[in-house]
Amino acid sequence: MKNKKLIIWAIAVVVGFFIIKTLIQVGQSFNEDDAPSETQKDEYIGLFPENVQPQLYNVWNYNSKMRNQFSIFEYGPDKKYNLLTYKMSTVDHFTLDSIYLSQKTGIGGNAISAVIEQGITHFDYKVGRPEKARSIFIFYDGDSLQKTIESDSVIAYYLRFHKLAICYNQSSSIDILGEGDSYSILPVSFMFLKRNNAIYLIIATVNDYNDSMPADFLYNLIAVLQPGIAFGG
Repeated sequence: MKNKKLIIWAIAVVVGFFIIKTLIQVGQSFNEDDAPSETQKDEYIGLFPENVQPQLYNVWNYNSKMRNQFSIFEYGPDKKYNLLTYKMSTVDHFTLDSIYLSQKTGIGGNAISAVIEQGITHFDYKVGRPEKARSIFIFYDGDSLQKTIESDSVIAYYLRFHKLAICYNQSSSIDILGEGDSYSILPVSFMFLKRNNAIYLIIATVNDYNDSMPADFLYNLIAVLQPGIAFGG
């Protein structure tokens, strides 16, 4: 009987811990100030060449007390493409060879997250302060993966996807999850760009189901700032 009471008590403690943790996360979500704003970060615009900047239209900025700002830009005269930009939280002296990709089906999301709408694609990100990444793991449900750029300061990929998940360190949960709908496979290009020891993420998507995206789309936007890199790595 005594052992049975101890087991019940232990189970109650574990359940209570997870309930308290969830309530804390919910409280954080209500204090995140994630409402879109009209303020954009000049450092995000500065990631792009000067000849590209006039064709970028800042659509939304998602602000948070707990993490860096997400900004969305439409690009081009027809605003065919969306560009999600975000300054990653990483350890000092993070190197791009600490980024790993793996194909995976059945990618799930987080129970508590905030949503960023980006054309026909939407992104969920986990509320609260992200851990500092020592490594970045990218899981994708899709096909046609191509590495389009690789150097010490930039790495980029193109693929067609249903879902795309970004995690930090080997055992962490999903921090950023991108997805379209269940019936379409969409083109996406994403890039990690290193500037002044900071790591920036740029994700390019299309605005319409009938739109296509060249595999070298982000390469053509960024390569002018990165002499010595070549398409295809």
